[in-house]
Amino acid sequence: MSAAKPIDIKKSVVDTILAGLISLIVFGPIVGVVLDGYSFNLEPARVATLVAIVMAGRFALSLFLQTPKGLKILQGFESSGSGVHVLPPDYKSRLRWIIPVLIVIAIVFPIFANKYLLTVVILGLIYVLLGLGL
Repeated sequence: MSAAKPIDIKKSVVDTILAGLISLIVFGPIVGVVLDGYSFNLEPARVATLVAIVMAGRFALSLFLQTPKGLKILQGFESSGSGVHVLPPDYKSRLRWIIPVLIVIAIVFPIFANKYLLTVVILGLIYVLLGLGL
């Protein structure tokens, strides 16, 4: 049976500082600059609060993951090393029909839809494209 590894505080502190810097970069412009008409106000207290919350949470998580219980949880995320599952060459997926079905729906839908449904679908597609970064 192996001896329990001691908790490495230095590793946790370095991890906490890196998480704090990343959260400062993310939260600084988003939460720290509040637009007010044509001007803006700086809110450093908001940013400091959020960065402190992130740092405290990351420090606690880093310490917990070094305990035996935390190591057991981490083992659940490691790969099993079993490799990949290869399908036989003659395997036919049922998803091969999804593209033709979507094309038929895209052609037929505008013919039977009212203006409201068409507007909602167009808005949904715009949000999907924005989410894809296009």
